[in-house]
Amino acid sequence: MNINKLATLQNTDGGFGYFHGMGASWRDVTTEKALKRMYFLGLDPSRPLLRKTLDYLNKCLSGEAKIPDRVEKVINWELFSELMFSGWLAFFDCLTEKARLIREQWREVIEAAVKEGKFNYHEYELAFQNVFGRKKARERILNPASFYLVALLKNHLSPEAAEAYCEYLLETGVYYIYSKPLRPLPGDLADIRSFYLLEAVKLIAVYASDKRKFAYVWEWITRGRHPDGNWYLGELKADGMIFPVSGSWRDRVNKTRDVTRYLNAVLRALAI
Repeated sequence: MNINKLATLQNTDGGFGYFHGMGASWRDVTTEKALKRMYFLGLDPSRPLLRKTLDYLNKCLSGEAKIPDRVEKVINWELFSELMFSGWLAFFDCLTEKARLIREQWREVIEAAVKEGKFNYHEYELAFQNVFGRKKARERILNPASFYLVALLKNHLSPEAAEAYCEYLLETGVYYIYSKPLRPLPGDLADIRSFYLLEAVKLIAVYASDKRKFAYVWEWITRGRHPDGNWYLGELKADGMIFPVSGSWRDRVNKTRDVTRYLNAVLRALAI
């Protein structure tokens, strides 16, 4: 889906219908899917299409607008919604005052969950309820490994907490991006699921003080690089989200360009 197609699907309020996807068909475009696609297409907040969606998120966070999603009763939906909106705003470096306050609350939770240099899930549960109140019966505590929280807290934890959180995420993956451990690696780089893993690695790399912990990823990527500097992954299929970017992959030049650009971006994020 290209920029022009997204523009035709955008509502006047800046959203794309359902936000998170509950109640929407997997085929439907949701606001989150649109945000992801805009990111992979390289849009920044100066572009009207993305700016309008971010303004919509601001209104949702402030209560001026409401998303049409069905309320999930097994979690604190209000808390989850605020985390979603704030996480996306942080992802695009567009935090508002309210989003910063929410970020500070979550920073307190994650910092308190780190004991003796390690992230402790039991301590996380205690800190979560200490900051946000006791959960209701049968209500689940929000996942500390979610994309929203990873995006929200980048560059905002103490060095010790950031390192511990990074190690925890390596073991769990990033929920909503790649919900499996990030080590060991799958065998085949020419599988779109490998790129979901790489996206998760790129997200958490900012938390690591020593990027050498990702040397195994660096070696895996560079092992497949052709001497001319490109990656030729003939079996890789475009998923419509990360790829394609340049244009139709029926043109192999577009495919090589997109894949090479993406993998070089991952290597820059690891900066080993």
